[in-house]
Amino acid sequence: MLVAYWVSRYTIHRTTIPLRVLAKSADEVAQGNFHAPLPEPKHNDEISQLRDSFSNMQQSLTQYIDQLKTTTAQKAAMESELSIARDIQLSMVPTVFPELDNIDIFASMTPAKAVGGDLYDFFVRDKQLFFCIGDVSGKGVPAALFITEAKSLFRAYATGVELPHLIVSRMNNDLSLDNKECMFVTLFVGILDLTSGLLRYCNAGHEAPLIIKKTVEPLPVNEIYPVGLLMDAPYETQEIVIEPETTILLYTDGLDEAMNADKKQFGEKRIFEELNRAIQTKQLSPQTVIEQMIQAVHDYVGDTEQSDDLTLLCLRRV
Repeated sequence: MLVAYWVSRYTIHRTTIPLRVLAKSADEVAQGNFHAPLPEPKHNDEISQLRDSFSNMQQSLTQYIDQLKTTTAQKAAMESELSIARDIQLSMVPTVFPELDNIDIFASMTPAKAVGGDLYDFFVRDKQLFFCIGDVSGKGVPAALFITEAKSLFRAYATGVELPHLIVSRMNNDLSLDNKECMFVTLFVGILDLTSGLLRYCNAGHEAPLIIKKTVEPLPVNEIYPVGLLMDAPYETQEIVIEPETTILLYTDGLDEAMNADKKQFGEKRIFEELNRAIQTKQLSPQTVIEQMIQAVHDYVGDTEQSDDLTLLCLRRV
């Protein structure tokens, strides 16, 4: 029995040597050395099959790591390019707000993605303030390219045109040409006479601006097609006199449609509540109105990811 014991032990030890060597190589693979050599099989047995399986695993892991490195490098390059594109896009909207005798102005734009599909713009010409705000359908790079073209067209046509509906009509016809993706932008264009307070405006499917005096009321707007959908759409110019001590808030749907963790929207009711609170506290400067509104949205959504671009433009005649 003693002889049989030692013979069996020797035989088992000798038989399992390749398995122990394979286990050692497997430990090296587990530690990240995917090129660790595996023992060459001497017999076509189960250990040989196990060795072949480890060899296939090594090759698969090596290929996966190489692909992961390539994908990571490409993603990093893309993120870098998107970051540059974001900086370029944000630099295209005015961030220096002019100090005018009887008009105070402030604006803010926060894209939901690396690049956004909102725009605002303004400039002063011939004692008139030309301004616009818009929101393109969709998000991401296509929306950013479309909105950049829309902003360029606004600047081009507003430079020599005095009526808002003509600006919007010309923008619409240009953006409708070869619009195979059927993208569009809701747009509000206004021209405010800095002396008389006469506001001429044209609304193309955008949210009605809010007039803030002793109460909050939406600006009367005609519902017309967004820009880019229909060639020769019948846009109209409307007029209203903005009295002194009146604030106008323009915004995109990233404000009222901001959602919290329960998928509930911020809503118009909360917008009116915040503005009424501003009236009561007499905190109606454009910068204060916008900053408090953004803070209210942040408080409401919490840590929930931003669902849409958020853009606000606020004017106050003093």
